[in-house]
Formats: sequence, structure tokens, C-alpha cells
Amino acid sequence: MSRVLADYVTKVQNEVDDTSSGAQSIIENNIKAIYQEVMIEMGKDLIVTTVETEPTVSGTQAYTTDTDFQEMLSVHYKSPSASDYVRMIPISEEEYNELHVNLDNDSPVRYFIKAQNVYLSPTPNEAGTLRFNYIPIQAELTGSQASAIPDRYDDVIVMGATYRYQAWDKDPSAIEYKRLYDEAKRKMKLTLATASEQIKPAFFRDRRTVRLAELR
Repeated sequence: MSRVLADYVTKVQNEVDDTSSGAQSIIENNIKAIYQEVMIEMGKDLIVTTVETEPTVSGTQAYTTDTDFQEMLSVHYKSPSASDYVRMIPISEEEYNELHVNLDNDSPVRYFIKAQNVYLSPTPNEAGTLRFNYIPIQAELTGSQASAIPDRYDDVIVMGATYRYQAWDKDPSAIEYKRLYDEAKRKMKLTLATASEQIKPAFFRDRRTVRLAELR
């Protein structure tokens, strides 16, 4: 069963031995802050990836996703005459301004991101289709909203919120709780990382193919 804000509050209240209404407000804010911190650091392993498509408009360079994203994993483009998407190349805004700003409108092959906008290069000259693959920003933990963090990682939230509360209360135990938080978070990262299938880099998988090509 997924936790909600009240579940974490009760655990932290027990940890700091303070159930007053004044402490509850501070505890709730600390829980929300730690929750967002964890979601930012480990969102790839906790948040379901969003995939959406967006039509391009001739002469329009900037496009947005339906939901704000925490991380853009990939952008693909499909021209009107094509049946398959082609993965676009991410570049920096500086690279665009130095090397691509004067390109004529054409089928886009590159993109850069600024302020939740995806800018294409070259600017499209046709009504194609974009495919966004991204990690959406996780909403703040409030009310009855279920936590995206599995119950087995409760210590990460509890120790994190407790250390923040004790630091606010100028309690010297804040140092120890910070250590416990860092350790719980480290173990969580390790567990989540090892839970995913480890895929060998393409270099190693394709080495035999490359070698055979060299011998021909």
C-alpha cells in the first residue's frame, strides 16, 4: 500500500517525539522538501516515462510537452512522407547559435531545450510529427496523493525529514540523522540501479560485427 503524507508525518512525529500542531506544519514541509529531492535524484527509476506526439508546423521552431518535464530522454521526428521516427541529436543553445542559427527551414535533425521549450534545428518546413520521451515533474506530496516511493524506502523520507526538523530545532542529533538519511538514500540508489537490467554498451555488443566487416 502506497504511503500518503499523513503516514510520513506520523513516523516523523514519533521520531522527534513531538505531536504538537506547530511541529506538524514544519514536519509536513520537511517531508515535502525531502520527497521532491528524492524524486529529482531518482526520478528515472521511480516515475513512469511519458511518451507523447506533437505535430510540427512549418516555420515554427519551439514546441512544448503537455506536462512539464524533469528530464527529456529523447526526441524523435517523422516527416510526412516517412513511416519511421528518426532520433534527433541534442545540442546546446550555444552550439545552435554558433553553427545552426542561419540554416534554412528543412526537416529538423537536432534540438535544444530552454525553459521547458524544445527548439528544433533546422526549423521545420513541413507538417511532420515529434515524439517526446520524458520523465514528467512529480507533483508535490499533498493530502491523499499516493507517494511514488515504495514503502520499503520509508527510512529515506523519515530520516531526511527528521534531520531537517532537528536542524531547525537546533538539536545536535541533526548531524546523526543527516548521516542516516544519506546512507538510506545511498542504499536506495544502489537497489534501484541493480534492479534494472544492465545492458552492455553497443561498442562491446557490436565488436564482433565490426571485426567481421574489417576482415571482408
